[in-house]
Amino acid sequence: MPKSKFTNNNTLSPAKRETQLRYDVKKKYGLTLERARELRKQPCEICGTRAKKMVIDHVVDGSYRGILCQQCNVRLGWLESKKKQILLYLSE
Repeated sequence: MPKSKFTNNNTLSPAKRETQLRYDVKKKYGLTLERARELRKQPCEICGTRAKKMVIDHVVDGSYRGILCQQCNVRLGWLESKKKQILLYLSE
């Protein structure tokens, strides 16, 4: 039975883990790992707070949109999923 890709996370050597992180960040956000780490130190671009968990916001095609706190990221995702209903309500 094949193992999950998450099974080996604790067994990867630090060098392999760093290589994997570099690949993942480049593929998902189009950024270098160093730039992603710098961005996560900045305040949220919506509310201006600095939270424990800062996330890189991106669109599906992989382009970077901004840095958000976890709370704003969840709220933005909810708003985007309800966009059509919100626009219908506002147009009434």
